[in-house]
Amino acid sequence: MNRNKIIILLGVFVFTLSCAFVCFFFAPIFVHAQGKPALIAVLLSRDAAPYRRALDGFRDSVAGNDVEISVYDLDGSPEEGHRAMSDIREKKALLILAIGSVAASSAVNEERYCPVVFTMVSNPSDEGFMQRQKLPASNFAGVCLDVPAEDQFKFILSIFPSAKRIGVIYDRSQTGMTISEAAEAAKGLGLELVAVPVNSEAKVPDAIAYLRRRVDALWAVADGTVFGSKSTKYIITYTLNYKIPFFGLSSYFVKEGALASLHADYYDLGSQAGDIAKEVLSGTSAAKIPIASPRKTSSTINLRTALSLGIKLPQSMIDSMGEVIR
Repeated sequence: MNRNKIIILLGVFVFTLSCAFVCFFFAPIFVHAQGKPALIAVLLSRDAAPYRRALDGFRDSVAGNDVEISVYDLDGSPEEGHRAMSDIREKKALLILAIGSVAASSAVNEERYCPVVFTMVSNPSDEGFMQRQKLPASNFAGVCLDVPAEDQFKFILSIFPSAKRIGVIYDRSQTGMTISEAAEAAKGLGLELVAVPVNSEAKVPDAIAYLRRRVDALWAVADGTVFGSKSTKYIITYTLNYKIPFFGLSSYFVKEGALASLHADYYDLGSQAGDIAKEVLSGTSAAKIPIASPRKTSSTINLRTALSLGIKLPQSMIDSMGEVIR
């Protein structure tokens, strides 16, 4: 066989292999190009109001585009997430939206090719998402739930300017990196973050008792060990009884008696994820889109708690709050 024939045969082989590769990995894109709507699979960690609110924001963001949205409610179960991912692969979704940490873990850990966009995820650094997104094979992007610590501390100072030492209870295995970053942010504002680690919910009462006479205020970080249903009620009751200004995770905490909270706007988190999804569907690699902080926040204050703490707020500040509990 002469050299020209060999070159021709090699060319045919490479062309055939390339076509097979493109058809296998980009079949969903071709399906969309042929007039069928692009399938977006949504993994919902559980059927909870904040997650549904984020889903509403996502739907409105992608409205007008030729997409079909299929929702999987995981009911907080990683096993259900595994089953959902199998179904999603069969249906050849063009993109996966993961709402909440359970959904994000299922999608990011199991999917290697279909792009994943997550939202409503706390502590992406501690989850390992920040580090993994930098890897060459990364296929995901997203929006975290946490308002940056610096913004949180500025919010605390705007309400309680005499604060110097801020206490926080945390589990190293869940929020260790988050607390390290927060300590640096606090230092930059002239604050000291007094962080007490615990490894179980049962240790929370001892931790808060230790902090009682050592801090000016208590700050909450999204930590599943610290904020179980029983410990959350305990912390709120304790801070009310001992007149410790407590800055909670959300408006729920404030309604229950915490002084105030600065938190992400759930609807806009979904809308922000929708904007990222549209960017990905337009051809941008998810790995090239940095994991973002919430672009819109909301604040809540409990005036009854402020009164019991002897904190007087100007009317202009009260008027600037997104929600006021009277």
